[in-house]
Amino acid sequence: TWTPSAGQAGAQDVTVLASNALGAATQSFTIDVAGTAPDTTPPSVPAGLAASNITKTSFSLNWSASTDDFGVAGYRVYLVTRCGFRLSKTCFTLQQTVGTTSATISGLTAGTTVRYAVRAFDAAGNASAYTPPVAVATLSPPGIAHSAQCYTGEKVAAIVGDKLSVVCPGAL
Repeated sequence: TWTPSAGQAGAQDVTVLASNALGAATQSFTIDVAGTAPDTTPPSVPAGLAASNITKTSFSLNWSASTDDFGVAGYRVYLVTRCGFRLSKTCFTLQQTVGTTSATISGLTAGTTVRYAVRAFDAAGNASAYTPPVAVATLSPPGIAHSAQCYTGEKVAAIVGDKLSVVCPGAL
């Protein structure tokens, strides 16, 4: 018996060797193995990444679901930082993998700004592009003002004391 794998779909040359009391006989032929084409298409980029429930040490991230021809398996949530020589690169560090369109980020320091991005993935391992990063300023201790900077394409939810303002419509 032979059970073809997904990678063996298509035309296959087969040779069968059989023998009985009268001797051996060989037969060669080509068969067409039906199969599904491999999944090579990544999911769509998650849309609408936004922060909510911002406290001194945590916040929630939410986004709209991605789509994929074979289905989305989950989402990866990344901390976005500047790195490299003279901080000339953008680096993405995996923080969480979730199966829903939200994540809770915790263990942060009050009065700091962090940046996060998300990408979707499917069961075949294909991953979408990153969302544009969202920068989130955690609540500052009372009486301490906090300012936030953003990179090109970011949306920033900045909190000063107990007031929320959206900043950075342009580029840094």
